[in-house]
Amino acid sequence: MIETLLRIPEKALFTLLGQLENTLSRNHKLQNTPTFIIGPPRSGTTLLGQIVCHAFDVSYIPNMAIRMRHIYNGYPPIVTASKIAKLLGYTSNTDEKYESYYGSSSVLGGSSDSDFIWRDVLPMGYLEKGDLSDQHQRYIHRITAGLEKVFNKPFIDKCVGHSLRIPALLEIFPEALFIRCKRNPLAVAQSVYFGRTRSEWTRKTWLTPHARGYEALFQKDLLEQCAGQQYLFEKDIDAGLSQVDPERVIEVDYDDVCRQPEKELQRIYDLMHQHNIEVQMLHKAPDAFPLSNFRRVDKNIYNQLVTHLEKIYGTPVSHLYEQSDQEKNN
Repeated sequence: MIETLLRIPEKALFTLLGQLENTLSRNHKLQNTPTFIIGPPRSGTTLLGQIVCHAFDVSYIPNMAIRMRHIYNGYPPIVTASKIAKLLGYTSNTDEKYESYYGSSSVLGGSSDSDFIWRDVLPMGYLEKGDLSDQHQRYIHRITAGLEKVFNKPFIDKCVGHSLRIPALLEIFPEALFIRCKRNPLAVAQSVYFGRTRSEWTRKTWLTPHARGYEALFQKDLLEQCAGQQYLFEKDIDAGLSQVDPERVIEVDYDDVCRQPEKELQRIYDLMHQHNIEVQMLHKAPDAFPLSNFRRVDKNIYNQLVTHLEKIYGTPVSHLYEQSDQEKNN
């Protein structure tokens, strides 16, 4: 009861902050084109976002702003919350644990999946050019320019949902850069299966943004849904990126990010500098990260996932390590 009462003044305060921010930040000018980290759910986007935002001097939506999204009526004051996080020293890039739980991080100043914010204010599903209202376009541009001004650094946004919004984002940022995360489809399907079997509620709920065709897939059995989700996302990403200059896109593989993060960081650094986005490397990445590409489900479920994926893709899929093989490989 007390906690509920305390949330009333919090909501009033953050509603006022949101209105104030909307007024004050209308004239912010974007100095650099933004960079978007995209990829299907469970493809390694969160880890890559954490590595990039910790290593480079960039602006991003800190986890503190994402956590505050519940305390508002209307558009959340993302820029104001990010400025508070900066003033409190949470974004000093010194406290990255490289831990997350389905896109969410516990580090207040760290990077999480910003779709926790965008999905509350943007239309769901795949967005073509013309699908975002002028109001939505101004909002996205204002937030991006405002965050760049707060940190005085180029903006990077890690957001799985943006994988389905590429054409709409190009309408706002015609010269945007895209970092596409790729991962073994079988590893993705297995990880999605774990997420969907956490409870009866998650079994019956589509937990991710809606790629085109998800309605028909949602009528299938759970394992076929887990296998098909990756495919639908990849199709929509392919469609979106077909409208982007290939010189503005880079693909990174989850295995490479885990095995040689510094090398992948250098590739991203080179891409940004080629397009006159001046960033500096502040911190080295760890030498490597544990690979999560071994079989974690029983053989029956594993074989069904393989069957579904090979039927969907029309080609054999790369198999995952057994646990003992994975330990030897590391």
